[in-house]
Amino acid sequence: MVELIELSKTYQSKNKTVHAVDNISLKIENGEIFGIVGYSGAGKSSLLRCINMLEKPTSGQVLIDGTDITKLSLPDLRRLRQSIGMIFQHFNLIANRTVAGNIAYPMEVAGKSKAEIANRTAELLELVELSDKANVYPAQLSGGQKQRVGIARALANDPKLLLCDEATSALDPKTTRSILNLLKRINQQLGISIVLITHEMEVVKEICHRVAIMSEGKIVETGTAFQIFANPQEEITKGFVNSVLDIQLPAHLLTDKGDNKQLIKVVFKGKEAEEPIIDSMLRNFSVKANFLHARIDYIQDTPMGVFVLELAGDLAERERAIAFLDRETAGTEVIPYVS
Repeated sequence: MVELIELSKTYQSKNKTVHAVDNISLKIENGEIFGIVGYSGAGKSSLLRCINMLEKPTSGQVLIDGTDITKLSLPDLRRLRQSIGMIFQHFNLIANRTVAGNIAYPMEVAGKSKAEIANRTAELLELVELSDKANVYPAQLSGGQKQRVGIARALANDPKLLLCDEATSALDPKTTRSILNLLKRINQQLGISIVLITHEMEVVKEICHRVAIMSEGKIVETGTAFQIFANPQEEITKGFVNSVLDIQLPAHLLTDKGDNKQLIKVVFKGKEAEEPIIDSMLRNFSVKANFLHARIDYIQDTPMGVFVLELAGDLAERERAIAFLDRETAGTEVIPYVS
């Protein structure tokens, strides 16, 4: 387990103190994928680098399996870092080494035997599906392949913890999905804890178990990935969630249609997203519904649905129908027409 206790990191810049990490306390459980989300300058990278002491915290503690690594001697810290792998946004591969050579490098530094290095390199090449690229140089690889090499290199010394610094932000959407699937498989098969920093909520939706939202050096909200998407509390969190789930209806659909119609947004969470609640409403109340938007996302295999419909009928029936939806779903919202 990783535990941060009142962790701070400050920098001096042109007579100004910058609080990159500001008194953060956080627990990351063994075997989970933990996302740290924030805009550029929020302090995400500084926080991540404090976890493996690439940045020395100004104050506070970093506990890994109960050991405060801020108090370790340099030799002990070097040994501990062998149990922490790191994946970088821009890959950081050694240009004059082959794929196999890049993967082998951390094991060479750790003093492993040639036989150990050869066996482990072959295992990792198979794991990241690059066995046919062992003798190829980085310049001959695609971005996704380079990141697979970076992941294999990070796993070379059998780490307990994997730190990912914007590991997919330099990749196209299709390649991003393949890398996230690989990280998910590594987490499930090897039980490795993963801390992943990102500004992309699609990444969080696809892979993270729990999430912390970071702003101006502070953690402003934490929760499971589903909690964060289904019920964001802070405005910055709502902004991140809306970047993935926001509904933008064309102007003509928002034009006032008269007194007997209104637009309704309905949110479903969990099992209710798979229940025929809308069908029940239409059968039990004298209203008609025109669907303008419908979407169901799966966050850690739990469904969350957002529907927008135009509800038609007399006012009393519409109010009864909306009250029914309020009771049976996660909530409704009336979207005002534009005159």
